[in-house]
Amino acid sequence: MNVVEALLAGLVADGSVVDLAIVWILVEIAVLALRRPRGLRAALPNLCAGLGLALALRAAVTGAGAGWVVLFMAAAGVAHVWEMVTRERETRARADRPRGTLPGAAAQRGRLRL
Repeated sequence: MNVVEALLAGLVADGSVVDLAIVWILVEIAVLALRRPRGLRAALPNLCAGLGLALALRAAVTGAGAGWVVLFMAAAGVAHVWEMVTRERETRARADRPRGTLPGAAAQRGRLRL
């Protein structure tokens, strides 16, 4: 086994690679909160689902116990349902808008002139 393989095996065995993924998700949330709050609102259900899955994986890899794995998996499932409901609402709102209008824009008559 070479040095890179040994390093990767060590990162996986102690859960550090999952810690990196968790930190990355938390950084994404922080950056979106500071730079694009609307983007955070749209991405938050998906990020929470990913975070729940990462936490479940970390619990399983580190031997935290089945209860923690199930808890984090359930949290990821709730976040996934939240995402699906949000997408369905957006799809219905988009279908109810007249074609060619933007969300929040007043209805316009005629053509858009450039």
